[in-house]
Amino acid sequence: MTTCPDPAEGTLHPDDGAAIERFLDMLWMEQGLADNSRKAYRSDLALLARWLRVRDVALERAVEADLRAYLGARIAATLTGKPFGSRSQARLISACRRFYAHQLREDVRKDDPTVRLVQPRLPRGLPKSLSGEEVERSAKVGASGWCQWANRRWMPYVLI
Repeated sequence: MTTCPDPAEGTLHPDDGAAIERFLDMLWMEQGLADNSRKAYRSDLALLARWLRVRDVALERAVEADLRAYLGARIAATLTGKPFGSRSQARLISACRRFYAHQLREDVRKDDPTVRLVQPRLPRGLPKSLSGEEVERSAKVGASGWCQWANRRWMPYVLI
């Protein structure tokens, strides 16, 4: 299995860079995607595009086997010390799904190579507990309507 490119290495092919920027522009204009999310998508798609170009495949022309090979290379890289955890893999798959759905919508492609990709299972985080100050603040905020009833009903149990 071949290794993943270092994010700092190599240059992005102009065609791949343009496709990524068109996609990110659409996310910003149509869906208002946050800057950090767009930066993460740009980084993930650029890494994929560099990896594909080493294999003479354009980002817009990748097939399912190419994407699976890249995901496998990322898993292998994780085992050798590079940080591609399950959340990174899930974000990459999400970015790819949205990218190739955009390609379909724009009639650049006729198929979606991400249809059979499966998201990794992510660990569930534990809920964060409230500090005393946060409990008091929420009690003050909830002083109207049903919140007032809920506060009278449940706050004695919260404060015990």
